[in-house]
Amino acid sequence: MASTAERLARYRGHLSVAAMALKSGDYHAATRNLQEAFQEVEDAGIRLDSDELRQLYHLAGKIYTNTQRYEEAEQAFKKALELNNKGLEDANRWSDCRHLAEVYRLQGKYGQSRSLHEKCLGELQKSGDAIALAKTFRSLGLVHLESGNLDEAERSIESALALFERELGARSFWFARCLITLARIRFAQGRREECKKLLGDSLQIIEPLVGPHHPLRALALDRLAKCLSSSGDGESAGEIMAEVRRIDRFISEHDT
Repeated sequence: MASTAERLARYRGHLSVAAMALKSGDYHAATRNLQEAFQEVEDAGIRLDSDELRQLYHLAGKIYTNTQRYEEAEQAFKKALELNNKGLEDANRWSDCRHLAEVYRLQGKYGQSRSLHEKCLGELQKSGDAIALAKTFRSLGLVHLESGNLDEAERSIESALALFERELGARSFWFARCLITLARIRFAQGRREECKKLLGDSLQIIEPLVGPHHPLRALALDRLAKCLSSSGDGESAGEIMAEVRRIDRFISEHDT
């Protein structure tokens, strides 16, 4: 029988692999290793300190979000917040709050999402954490976009873009994610040419960073196909959607 120390090492190994798999877009491996981590804790009765438990629930929330298990994600982030007794200015706590706000948005709870985002923004503007602030502006922009408030959405995304460009550069992953969101705004405004250009620019940044089979690349291509189709270029849209389907098949069949 494995000792407690060995079970703890296995738990931490599964958690580390789950985090790496999530980052690479391999949600099958992320989910499987998360389940194994929880199983190690349950079977061995491993006692984790509050910080380790908070990390476990935070990662669980992110994996559940990316696999569209939003109610479970909401509960996981709430649990992470309960385990973090520091003030909202603490980096872990703002991260839990922002992700919880994002889950509210994905469930259509726009009022709750907006309120929590604004609370995070207020604290982050005082803390000086520019990257955290930029991520929160981007996330709030999506709330405004999906609520139909395009002017506020654009202001939030422009704020995020300026911060990401200053802190990470205009060839960074997060800058590209913001371009995809800005493309959604341009599409909603009927500005199709700008939408296509933004998506093309985002793909040029994303592809060398994440490779050909990442879900974010599939998302950008899917939005580009919709933009092309609505502009009357059905042939190009069809070719791009064929590539999206190839990525989806790879993701569904692949588990490292």
